Amino acid sequence: MGQRMDTEIARDLRMFGRNLCAARERVSPDQHAFAKLAGFDRSTISKVECGRQAPKFDTFLALALAAQVTPAELLIGVGLTHEPPEAPEHVDTSCTPARVLGANLKWARELTGVSHEDLGSLAKADRSLISDWEHGKREANLRTILKLARALEIPAALLLHGVEPG
Repeated sequence: MGQRMDTEIARDLRMFGRNLCAARERVSPDQHAFAKLAGFDRSTISKVECGRQAPKFDTFLALALAAQVTPAELLIGVGLTHEPPEAPEHVDTSCTPARVLGANLKWARELTGVSHEDLGSLAKADRSLISDWEHGKREANLRTILKLARALEIPAALLLHGVEPG
């Protein structure tokens, strides 16, 4: 599953990049201007849009804010696209984005009946990191979010349901 997952994640990152590019062009057709607006250099925007770089969580949120979309919108069509379960109703948007992501991760893990250990094995992540992410103690980068979603067999956008940038 390792090589196949890596190939799928690379494809997911390219699709995310296309989504970001489309959102960015609605705000600013110029990568330089958008990069300045988002607080990054143009090469970072280019690498992310081409799928060559997976943004860290805070970068991902800053890009969504600058593109004037929700983080979940940037993941439409990314990853598994089967009919998802209902989005979690527990979302408390007054929490930090990392805590909302964590609550969604815990909800999805429990919904699918996967243990911390099994999820860690499937997503190639340490079990203690799964717990830290679920409690909002650490932030996962986009590559990790995509791996977790694939391991849970859910659309990646569900893990970002209710996450608001800025």
